[in-house]
Order: sequence, then structure tokens, then C-alpha cells
Amino acid sequence: MHAHGLRPRASCEHWHFQPLAKVSRRRLLEPCDLTCILLGHILQAILNPGKTENAPRVFLDFISYSAGPLPEEQLEILSSSEYLTSEGTPKIPVSILWGDKDPWEPVAEGRSYEKFGCVDEFKVLNGAGHCPQDEAPQLVNPLVVDFVQRYAGVGAMSKKN
Repeated sequence: MHAHGLRPRASCEHWHFQPLAKVSRRRLLEPCDLTCILLGHILQAILNPGKTENAPRVFLDFISYSAGPLPEEQLEILSSSEYLTSEGTPKIPVSILWGDKDPWEPVAEGRSYEKFGCVDEFKVLNGAGHCPQDEAPQLVNPLVVDFVQRYAGVGAMSKKN
């Protein structure tokens, strides 16, 4: 069984996905004025991959979280006794950086991850959205460097002050 039970049988993949893949460039541009025509090549670049044979499976895998554990599942594992040092500190500390303008996942949802023992820090990035590493590397990169510099060694990591 697939995560969340969203994975249909292979025979159904094309039946469900084909209407999405058949969206035409003309239809997407209908509500636009002539200046929008310049975006046609961009729209085609987006639509063409959806017409490949493997596209339905990739799309369904994406929406069904089939690529691995959910964040809370991974954080629970990293917070388990198996991943603690003899001093009781996490062997693998986690830093969570969350954009306050994320349209899909509110900051409150991200804050729920702070309860896990492996989470060393949770930082809200003002003005950043769902992918702060792409949208605001000037905010993310220094925080990543700082986090890495605070921890040394491989395996059981200890915080350096």
C-alpha cells in the first residue's frame, strides 16, 4: 500500500493523468493579451514533460509522498535512543529553516517539529516562501554555514561553543 493510499493501479495512471497532460498552449494563453504570447515557449517547456510515458507515475509519486518518510517520521527516528550519544544528545542535530510566506505550509506547522529532540533550532525566515534555499539564499546560506560550523566530527556530533 502506498503512503496515504493515493497510489492507483498502473492501468489507471494514464486514465487519470491524460486530461492534465492534454492542456494545450492555446488554452493556457486564452485569457492573456498579446504580450502573454511571449510566454508560450515557457509554457510548452512546462507541458512537454507531462506528455511523456513516465509522467503519470512521476506525478502520482510526487503527490503521494512515495519518495520516502514524512518529515515527522524522519525526525522521530533521529530523536530515538538509537541516535543519541551516551550523554543523551542527538548524534544528528537538525536545523529547520521555515519561510514565513510559505503558501502551503504555515509556520505553525513547522513549529510542531520543534518537539522532536533532534531539532537543535527552528528559524523563521522573514519574506521567504516554500523554498527559501532558492528564494532567499542570502538568508539561508549563512545560517547553514553557522550550523555546520557549530558541530564538528563525523558520527556523534558535539556542539562547539
